[in-house]
Amino acid sequence: MSVNSTLYWLRNERDRVIVRSNFEQYVFADRAAAALRAGFRLELVTIDDLAFVISGDSPEVWLKGRPLDPKSEYFHTKLLTWPQHAADQGRLLYAVQVLAESGFGCTTSVMTNLYNNHKFLTFLQPAMHGVDVLDTIQVFTRQFGFWFDAYPLDKIDFPVVVKPANWSSGFGVNKVSDLSELRQVLTLFSAAELDALIQRFVDYSQDYRIYCIDGVPMLATLRQSIYSTTKQSPNASVIVDVPAELKAIAEPIASRLGLPFVCLDLIVSDDAVYLSEMEVDGGVPYLLMNVDDRAMVLETERFAAYRRHFSAMGKLA
Repeated sequence: MSVNSTLYWLRNERDRVIVRSNFEQYVFADRAAAALRAGFRLELVTIDDLAFVISGDSPEVWLKGRPLDPKSEYFHTKLLTWPQHAADQGRLLYAVQVLAESGFGCTTSVMTNLYNNHKFLTFLQPAMHGVDVLDTIQVFTRQFGFWFDAYPLDKIDFPVVVKPANWSSGFGVNKVSDLSELRQVLTLFSAAELDALIQRFVDYSQDYRIYCIDGVPMLATLRQSIYSTTKQSPNASVIVDVPAELKAIAEPIASRLGLPFVCLDLIVSDDAVYLSEMEVDGGVPYLLMNVDDRAMVLETERFAAYRRHFSAMGKLA
């Protein structure tokens, strides 16, 4: 395919050290190769590389000293929500909205970013449409203490999992056995200014990430927890075909979301299959990219889906 357009991967300026080191070396290189096959040059930029201009009735977006063309230049706009990004989330969401209203194609809207990154919102609509999700309570913890009265904690059935509500929640996960432990964990969350999700602990047997293109499940990774303390934690993965029973669950969710690319995490227990996460930027783990050819095929299809998305919006030249 001819390469006639550029997709800028927009990151936070605070993230520049990561952008220029491990991310660029291991993750970005494979994504750039896949994007090239789909007709995009993929380029890393930060929000501080941009300037927004209103000149008469024509908004302009400038990048590193030159104006951009919305018919050939686009943005990958997934919000980053690790703790070091917290101070930048508002300005990045603002930038995404300006880009969209200035006529630029964006892979992830402001609202989709909120649904993706705030885990209670992730579950809200699926639960209302009959999807099995884990019983979840969200609490705001900035001033948590023994005077906390937003929700009666003694109503909670233990054990539970407590994890950050709005960042990479495979990390910072705690299995809690009683009310005393819960208060200790929430006090730590308060000190770190992390809002918390409290979820029913499920001793599940399998954990899958389902990769969906244009609402259709295409591939999966079967994931195994690295740490033994809780099953909801960093993991190792192997690529597998999507099991038929999981495709039947994932496809209606992905179709309803209407996104060109999304990952759905499903956990399988003895009695049910639960939606545990969605991720709009969940690429195949980079360690698998050179192990299984299906990984690069999936990444290429992902960027091809972005092209179709922009074309449907009338934003391709």
